[in-house]
Amino acid sequence: MPESPSSIETRLAIPSKSQTDYVALARELTADNDLNLSPLRAAFLSSFSIELMEPHLKVELASQGFLLDHFFCPFDQFEQLVLDPASELYRFEPEVVTLALQLEDWLPGRLCRFTGSREESLFLVREHVVERLENLIDGIRKNSSAPIFLWNMAEPARLAAGFADASLEFSEQQFVAEVNQGISGLCRRSQNTWIFDFHRTAYEVGLKHFYDLRLSYLARMPFSQRAQAHLARNHARCFALLKMRPKKCLVLDLDNTLWGGVVGEDGLSGIELGEDYPGSAYVDFQRYLARLRNRGILLAIASKNNEKDALDVLTNHPSSILRPEDFSELQIHWKDKALSIRNIAANLNIALDSITFFDDNPAEREWVKSQLPEVHVFDTGTNPIGYVDVIESSGLFDTLVLTPEDTERADHYRIERQRRISSRSFENPEDFLRSLDTIISHELLDTESPQFRRVLQLLGRSNQFNLTTRRHTADELRRLLEAGGIGVTVSVSDRFGSHGLVGFALAVPPSGHDSKEDWRIDTFLLSCRVMGRRIESALLRLLVDRVRGRARDVAIIGEYIPTPKNSPSRNFYPEHAFEKIDESATQVRYLLDSSRIPELPDLYSLKAE
Repeated sequence: MPESPSSIETRLAIPSKSQTDYVALARELTADNDLNLSPLRAAFLSSFSIELMEPHLKVELASQGFLLDHFFCPFDQFEQLVLDPASELYRFEPEVVTLALQLEDWLPGRLCRFTGSREESLFLVREHVVERLENLIDGIRKNSSAPIFLWNMAEPARLAAGFADASLEFSEQQFVAEVNQGISGLCRRSQNTWIFDFHRTAYEVGLKHFYDLRLSYLARMPFSQRAQAHLARNHARCFALLKMRPKKCLVLDLDNTLWGGVVGEDGLSGIELGEDYPGSAYVDFQRYLARLRNRGILLAIASKNNEKDALDVLTNHPSSILRPEDFSELQIHWKDKALSIRNIAANLNIALDSITFFDDNPAEREWVKSQLPEVHVFDTGTNPIGYVDVIESSGLFDTLVLTPEDTERADHYRIERQRRISSRSFENPEDFLRSLDTIISHELLDTESPQFRRVLQLLGRSNQFNLTTRRHTADELRRLLEAGGIGVTVSVSDRFGSHGLVGFALAVPPSGHDSKEDWRIDTFLLSCRVMGRRIESALLRLLVDRVRGRARDVAIIGEYIPTPKNSPSRNFYPEHAFEKIDESATQVRYLLDSSRIPELPDLYSLKAE
């Protein structure tokens, strides 16, 4: 009797699956998509027989919500397929392409004679590998705009110099690192191209368990079943990032979560936090959380506790890695935790579905699940040794790129908390805003701008003040700008510190070219962390001035496309001199007459970059 959908779903969630499990689940998924998975057309171009990974790829993608529709290139024919515009690859019309190429397949003669090679010749080999990869990417780009994942390289299972490799002036391991640096640079300068970290994947599994000589000789598949499963899992996590936004905030309990014991009962000196186990496990967990914060994940506290006792640990305990200033919001009281999480979302101005919750107490976890189904609740287990892996294996904080704004995000929110506290001493909101001495820096966006990737992040993440919620890809945004579109970015700073780049607006001419006819505001968005400060008024005025600087007498069309989350921006155009011209169930359109100019509040200074 076939398994029910709920049974399949349960089995998909099991982290350690056997080869038999993968084959059985893949067959069931092929027979019937009762899980309402989203189809994903993925092409895999490889220098080995990657089709043997089909069950693993199908199952791991299903666990991320996708039903795999795949194209596997015939063995070692990827270059012919890429260079032929009429090939089966392009008829497949992939939504994502993976280039899975191994160094041993490209340089078999060179690597076995590595110890006899000069460093200069190896540098030329490195350049040859990168150039060949660049030609492949350029070939794909001529026929497809699909995102590309390019494998980097791992060290061979057997080094040419053996143990002596580490002592060589230019080692084989160093050579592979140099090749990977070249691949990294290639991906940074190539449109919509990302690294799939094959090197890290091999390290996670361990080289001893990663390769399978028997499979390699018999089927031209060099990787063990264990390695295939891990490779498929990491591919699924990467593909998911193309469709899903990472979570923004991790809400944490304190007692038996950040330290062992209950501070209200055990006191500062009695809790478990220090060099000896289990205190050392909590210290390591805090170190991991600090790394999350430093890459842009907001940390917050929801704890039933005496605030003074809890803050005493974070402020004064010598082994505490995290301090009060590391948290963007503190909810420490005796009220229920669902209310605390609602308060955190409101104070940080983020959506509930961007929040995750980590608490050792199963009763608290179940309560939050029942009250806030939008919030992801981690099943933590009871052993602090496993806390890091619970979060890391979830993939909820994965990202394909890290920008300077990401690394500064937590500090921005900490500073915003200081602003919020300062605002309480002002009766008039406008007096408070003037007291901030806000400076808005603005510049035009072009395809080579260093801000381009940050703008793509805002396009993918902004929800509340986003009038159209168009999630343009890098290629789409480039096309709009190259066709005459005007993109304006704004960055904000004040006496408390900098917010970084927080707003973007894009106006496009009719038919994709300069014209005296109406222009259309395709995208208008603002980061939630500066909402309520009238920054949007400045962004609109800057955009309108730029458009009219190019075509003086044009009228400008503004669009509002309602979503479940962007209601805070629904009245933006009527409040800024736009008049409604038509409305449907899915869109409202407004017109700014050529004789009218949106007002600019006297709350800040403008500075052109």
